[in-house]
Amino acid sequence: MKTILKTTLISSAALFFMTGCVGGKQIIVPTYLAPKEASKVKGIMEDNGDKKGKFISLAIDPKVKTEVQIQEALKKRIVNITKETITESNYILLHPIYSVSQNGLSLQVTNYSFKKSCEKDACYLDSQLELSFNISRGSVDYYTKNYNSSKQRQSEKRSQHLLPNEMEISAELIKDCVEQFISDISPQKTNQLRELKPLPSEIAYLLDMAPAGNYQEIIAKMEKYKGDKDMSYYYDLAVFYEALAAKNEELGLLEKANINYEKALSKGGATDEVVVKTKARFDKFYDVFKKLAQQRSSNKKQEQSINDEYNIKE
Repeated sequence: MKTILKTTLISSAALFFMTGCVGGKQIIVPTYLAPKEASKVKGIMEDNGDKKGKFISLAIDPKVKTEVQIQEALKKRIVNITKETITESNYILLHPIYSVSQNGLSLQVTNYSFKKSCEKDACYLDSQLELSFNISRGSVDYYTKNYNSSKQRQSEKRSQHLLPNEMEISAELIKDCVEQFISDISPQKTNQLRELKPLPSEIAYLLDMAPAGNYQEIIAKMEKYKGDKDMSYYYDLAVFYEALAAKNEELGLLEKANINYEKALSKGGATDEVVVKTKARFDKFYDVFKKLAQQRSSNKKQEQSINDEYNIKE
């Protein structure tokens, strides 16, 4: 079995600098939001009863059920794309053997259509897919929800060969449905604004360095500053630590961000609307990421146990 969990790095290109609508400078920081169906996630956790901790594991039923007639190739595509997309989410461990897994994920196609037609000088493509995802614990159904996706394309008749074929469109439809499913049961990445405050004149130039996204250098220069450190200083330092943590996905950097946010609050930030709101957003990110990091660790340990048990080499 290939490595099931992959490290996901957020590109520095996802971080950029802008002028806020109220005149302050802002950066956009990648962050995580809790699963939409967080209560359901708890129900599919398994506990080893040892130091490996709790892990989230699913095995996918290789037999796709259908309420409409589809080709076998499409069924295989559904299973393969579902496996790939869940693996990319880096949150759920895929058990390699469906028959022995405590949690099973079965897939059912409840609606599918692919239509291509041409009228006069134009050609049209219309496709739809509805996939039902069912998580069962043992023989008991635990979570069932349908997800929909549709795609439309058109082109001049003479260029109809440029329209995607059914295999390409169906892959897009499947990916859409699976990503909707994953967004319900695993943390999701998003972007949030973090407003910056003016810094002392000696280090004010650091705000102008932010467009390059070199937060590590900015933090190093701020940490060397020997002048008066007020609420704005600690707040900005916290924001830059948070941005670097989001960029590198490092829990230790988030812990440093939290320390500096707390210092900013103690220096008067508790009565500053920007600081209070930013800290509240950060707290949600911090909480979700701590759980995510712990989950990844538990899943990785369990993955190794599964590999050893079934003599699977990565």
